[in-house]
Amino acid sequence: MALFDTLAREVTYSSPEQAKALEIKSVCKHLNYLLNSHCGVLSHLPKYGLTDIQNVYGGLPYSQKNFAAEIKELIEHYEPRVKHIVIDDIDIIQKNYVIKIALRVFLVSGQSVQLSTQFLTGGIANVSPTRDF
Repeated sequence: MALFDTLAREVTYSSPEQAKALEIKSVCKHLNYLLNSHCGVLSHLPKYGLTDIQNVYGGLPYSQKNFAAEIKELIEHYEPRVKHIVIDDIDIIQKNYVIKIALRVFLVSGQSVQLSTQFLTGGIANVSPTRDF
């Protein structure tokens, strides 16, 4: 659990599986905040967030590898519960120009989770778990 989540409410777990699920949910929630933030908006954290996603769409398909590397670096820097990330796949759905990135995330707690990250044409990111492994 993130410090804020822990302080914001009383946490009681009925099982270790519930604790693991809540940790993954909390990490995904923070990643959604992080990837939907724009770099340079926070004066005290000038590199928090992504650069303009429209530049990525303008440079497709050549910009997708750099974009994935930027996401990996950003998450490893600003999400302390993540120990390591592997980018498994980058896919662009031509019909509606959604960028889909599959991530394998290894948490400090020892958990591993597969995340699906979708960037919609408006620049909105959606991070959700697909499965544990």
